[in-house]
Amino acid sequence: MVSKKELIGFLAFLIYLISPIHSVELYYLSSVQTLLSTFFVLVGLLNYHKFSTGRKIINWYLSILVFITALLSHESAAVLIGILFLYEVFCKKNSFRRIVINLLPFVLLLFLRILVHFAYFGISQQQVYQPVFSPPSVINSFVWLSLWTIGLPEMLRDFMTLKFEINPNLFKYYGDYLLLITPIIGIILITVAIAFGRYFRNLNSIFYFLFFSFIISLTPFIFFPKHIFSYYLNLPLVFFAGFIVYPISNLLTWQKIGKFVVIFFVVAFLGLSWQTIQLNQSTHWAAKRAKAAKVILSSIKHEVPQIDKGANFFIKDDPGYPYISQDWGSSSKQVFYILSGSDALKLLYNDLSIKVYYEAIDSEKYNQEKMISLTPFFPY
Repeated sequence: MVSKKELIGFLAFLIYLISPIHSVELYYLSSVQTLLSTFFVLVGLLNYHKFSTGRKIINWYLSILVFITALLSHESAAVLIGILFLYEVFCKKNSFRRIVINLLPFVLLLFLRILVHFAYFGISQQQVYQPVFSPPSVINSFVWLSLWTIGLPEMLRDFMTLKFEINPNLFKYYGDYLLLITPIIGIILITVAIAFGRYFRNLNSIFYFLFFSFIISLTPFIFFPKHIFSYYLNLPLVFFAGFIVYPISNLLTWQKIGKFVVIFFVVAFLGLSWQTIQLNQSTHWAAKRAKAAKVILSSIKHEVPQIDKGANFFIKDDPGYPYISQDWGSSSKQVFYILSGSDALKLLYNDLSIKVYYEAIDSEKYNQEKMISLTPFFPY
């Protein structure tokens, strides 16, 4: 006989396992940082739990050591402090004094990490790394990150706003996808609404710990609206999978129909994930850039086989490139991201002094007569 705790754990693992977020992580090598961070945060939480229940001081020291490793993997691991605080409040219900004593070393380590970062690297001047604290922007980022965690694709953000202002090109290019996922999302939302509505009073402190841990795990990203991506969501996905199955598992008390509803929910979630994975394969920038970069670089090398040292390139817009959305931009904007600015051409020609300008990115007027002007054409 499977216990309720084992069933909740299995369902949460299943929701986590089939999430389309993992497909993006496999496309993007740098996501290994957030994967390692997630691993160490969870190991740190596990050791802290063992310390709290068994009072073995070695587990407390191990949780601190693992926290250091997590911070070295990715700075978003700082959320472990907030998660441990929630654990103390909801699961252990310790006094505020005890919580401060237990968590003070973690806070000091984070403070030291921040000091070292600013001492060696300073404050980033790049626009994408500038925080935005306005409530509408924070709410917008939070909602989009939550929708991506559920299983919707990143590209929806390019075509619609949360006020349901929809770019008609969404239906033009991705109408088939919308036709498939709309009823699936409806099934998921209705099932969750029924479960929450019927069993809201039965939700325990573990549910609230998981729910607020999900919110805490999103906080490193919600203040950077120009730098949010779904591959950051591995850790939030763990807590999302945990809190979403709590009310769903209560539906099993409906005897046979309850089991059918739970199975139907999992199948619907699997269907949404599968459709999004297929869409990511053909639309997500992490999946497409490698193929596009190969075609574009081969074209540039064929057109300009040799250059003088320190050459300047000017990448022009393709007038035949279709308008998709304002955020998507023109062809030269996409080439800018695909070639990582000037990095790809520096590697291609083995010349670190190369400079590359893009029509959509560099608004200043450059003397194009002294540059190598190119108009790359896309393979898609």
